[in-house]
Amino acid sequence: TASGFEVLDSKNAQSPINIETQSTKYDPSLQPIKPLGYDSKLGEYFNLSNNGHTVVMSLPNYMSLEGLPKKYSAVQLHLHWGSRGTEEGSEHQLNGKTYLAELHVVHFNSESYPNFTVAKEKADGLAVLGILIEVSIAGGHSKSLVLFNFVFSAGDYVSLHSFDVHELLPKQMDKYFRYNGSLTTPPCSQTVLWTVFAQSVQLSRQQVAVLLIHEPLPT
Repeated sequence: TASGFEVLDSKNAQSPINIETQSTKYDPSLQPIKPLGYDSKLGEYFNLSNNGHTVVMSLPNYMSLEGLPKKYSAVQLHLHWGSRGTEEGSEHQLNGKTYLAELHVVHFNSESYPNFTVAKEKADGLAVLGILIEVSIAGGHSKSLVLFNFVFSAGDYVSLHSFDVHELLPKQMDKYFRYNGSLTTPPCSQTVLWTVFAQSVQLSRQQVAVLLIHEPLPT
């Protein structure tokens, strides 16, 4: 069973927000989040690029989420990280804590709308998974994040042969925080059902060093 917590007093919020756990309420109606097709290794190419705002990977729409009110199909994932020496680059905060970085996996309501462009204008159009990233002394499990090193300059582009998106997700996906908010990058549409996982993804010091070689992009 899921341990889904609704964030109170967050109606129509402009994301990101600071999630105060004492201001959340357990909601038994929230279902477990189940990614479908995220670990696909069918030889499909994944395009990774730097658009001047963030590092973006386009995702095939056969990747989708189960456990939400509608079927939401994947569009893209992107990364937010901090400046060298700060190790504080996440967009969301948890009890006032800012994490090293944050990964967003963006989906659109494919049950109701034909594409992302149409869906982003609708109240129930988008769903985003928020994954908080921090340093672990014991070492990290997400080797895939190192691939983002290929496109840290605006305009950079690379095509990857197969990619395991599921590896980027936390192992414990049954505890999360849910609220209605917005995209945090342009067009900042206020039509997002947010799921921010309570468990972070761990990176080793070596992996973090690779990530922090580059300054974050202006938003």
